[in-house]
Amino acid sequence: MNATLNIINRRRSTRDFLPTQIKENELQAILKAGIYAPYGDKDSRIFTVIQNKRMIERINQEAKDAVITMELPGLKQLGTQSDFNCFYGAPTVALISGSLGFPGSSYDCAAAAENMLIAAESIDIGSCWIHFSIFAFNVEKGKLLQKALEIPEGFEPMVSVALGYKGNNKNVIPQREMTGINYIR
Repeated sequence: MNATLNIINRRRSTRDFLPTQIKENELQAILKAGIYAPYGDKDSRIFTVIQNKRMIERINQEAKDAVITMELPGLKQLGTQSDFNCFYGAPTVALISGSLGFPGSSYDCAAAAENMLIAAESIDIGSCWIHFSIFAFNVEKGKLLQKALEIPEGFEPMVSVALGYKGNNKNVIPQREMTGINYIR
């Protein structure tokens, strides 16, 4: 098996990060992989890198506050847990926002996130696809948060990726068996 397939096969979500900030060259390599992901429109997505601990905590808290008001089983409970951190203590968060003017921007954002997850694993940086954080932007206060993050008008946060050096990571979820494949030959 080639190196790329090996990286994809071994990549697992990191849910325990060390507090040490990742190096700038590592961050740039991961972002470059995201930028090089396939896209339908080159202006369909923007990246916001957050390394400010207070801002990361704010997004986490606002997402928790948002899910408490929603009728989503399981998520509401997470919102009430004082020790729940949707970023699992990651020192870096890459927020990928999509253009509201391009119908395929959510796919473009997803492709960028996946490239970033694979790139992170290739240089032994822990990563986790985080959707929970997006709830912070789905409520009225979310507009203020977008402004604080300097996300331009016409863009909406669609996915975030937590990045950092891997901690203990005891609760790694094993890879699922291949299902949902239908062959027409």
